[in-house]
Amino acid sequence: MTRQSQAIRQGEAGSRPLTVGISSTALFDLSVSNEIYQQEGLEAYRRYQISEEDSPLEPGDGFYLVEKLLNINKIFNEPRVEILLLSRNSADTGLRVFNSIKAHDLDITRAAFCGGESPYRYIQAFHCDLFLSTYADDVRQALSQNIAAATLLGRTRPPKESDDGLLKLAFDGDSVLFSDEAERVFQQQGLRLSVSLNWIRRINPWPAARLRPFWPPCTACSKSFLTEKARYARPWSPLGVRRLMSA
Repeated sequence: MTRQSQAIRQGEAGSRPLTVGISSTALFDLSVSNEIYQQEGLEAYRRYQISEEDSPLEPGDGFYLVEKLLNINKIFNEPRVEILLLSRNSADTGLRVFNSIKAHDLDITRAAFCGGESPYRYIQAFHCDLFLSTYADDVRQALSQNIAAATLLGRTRPPKESDDGLLKLAFDGDSVLFSDEAERVFQQQGLRLSVSLNWIRRINPWPAARLRPFWPPCTACSKSFLTEKARYARPWSPLGVRRLMSA
């Protein structure tokens, strides 16, 4: 058991870490495996995955995001972030995924293998603050349960060395954190009514939108570094969080 998993279970960090669930297809490139499944069926897919279980998978769309999230733990030297693997694979076909996690030195110790079923029903059990997947249907099912979730369209190339481990997250206020009501009013009735509505909403807050549940734990993780920065060798948080709003 790693230091991260021990601290999470024993509560050494003092509070629950920022918890992100990610599908295996978002973490790794499973395009070849998926093509075999689509063309030859489940049994051929199972045989292929077992035969290749010692061949590490290439990074997927979410790989470098996960690397940067886990890097926060290295900077803090304590578990501020936990990544959970939520996979449609079964336990036997998922062995290659776990071997790939070890090969890429990712500190991921907990997973749910769902045997072909959607993993969204396990998200709440793991207390995930955010679920990322390449399957739009899984994301929609998670959102229907009021769980922050997103279809991941990331990058498969490594970040620039100049990034220095900094992860920058920008949230669009309209329809991502808050209701798209003002945008709809602007499109349908013009700028004047949209501005008036914004003034009204200063008194009556906007309804929450899809990723609003992820905002508080995400900003809390970022701010916790700033309140404790005297303990660390750098003056800035490794997690930069910004909210983008229209005027």
